[in-house]
Amino acid sequence: MDIGRMAIQPAQWEKPQEAPATMEQVVATYAKSVYAIALAKLHSREDAEDVFQEVFLSYVRKKPVFHDERQGKVWFSKATVYCCKMFWRTRKRHETVTLEAAEGIAFENAEERELLWELQNLPKKHREVLELTYFGGLSAGEAAKVLGCSPNAVRIRLSRARAALEERLQA
Repeated sequence: MDIGRMAIQPAQWEKPQEAPATMEQVVATYAKSVYAIALAKLHSREDAEDVFQEVFLSYVRKKPVFHDERQGKVWFSKATVYCCKMFWRTRKRHETVTLEAAEGIAFENAEERELLWELQNLPKKHREVLELTYFGGLSAGEAAKVLGCSPNAVRIRLSRARAALEERLQA
């Protein structure tokens, strides 16, 4: 059997999930990743909630059309990152959150607190790729669209970020 001549039938391809139709479905589908990215970037529940509202208001204003759920996930991730940047710019807030300030966040255990602390201390390009892939649930290709780089660059950054985080946690 010649593998090069085998044709893949369209019916064999996995069909992407359809995009949500109503506003309730949109919020239910994308709310968790929008909030997770905003919280990871801003380190404050109140600020993350403000950005969360701004992202969904932006969705209502712009009324983008998605052909599948993944397109929507990329759009919402980009919008969240952009709103976080605008939040910092307008508020002129560039300070980092101290570990004492993070005490108010409910952690399951001390390991989670240490992980957040070490994540905050990573370089921006490493922190961003981890936030988008782990908290935002994006693939390397989708994160590349958000970050404006190639999927290969995202994979390399992700590998380096994991190694840097592991090194920091073992120290």
